[in-house]
Amino acid sequence: MKDKEDEEHKDIPTSEGEEFKALRSYDLWESLRKFANRDITLIAQLLHSSGPLTLGELRDKTRLPTNKLNHDLTEMRSVDLVKKIEKKYYLTKYAAVLLNVLERIREEIKTIPEEDLIKPLNKEARSDANQN
Repeated sequence: MKDKEDEEHKDIPTSEGEEFKALRSYDLWESLRKFANRDITLIAQLLHSSGPLTLGELRDKTRLPTNKLNHDLTEMRSVDLVKKIEKKYYLTKYAAVLLNVLERIREEIKTIPEEDLIKPLNKEARSDANQN
């Protein structure tokens, strides 16, 4: 059974033999670090929810200066978080997976009382976390 995300991205044009650099040349952690930049996260969220967008559409929706937006898109392209095809930017499936995992992490953290977040982890807490 295909998941919803596969259905949403089935029509994205790609080049034959195109490889994801992030899975070969780049480290997963380097890709994840890009999401520490709030503007990059915003761009990824917009592309995920709105689909492919042109530079102008991204600029209008993010209200980022063109130079900053271009810089962030270049950073994202360098680790295969986005692909530019013709004049539109597409979020890659790789980026969508990372974005979804980060959102699940945020949601999980919200369930922990603030005063417990920085307490040392003990064996019981580790067992509880592994069961969830």
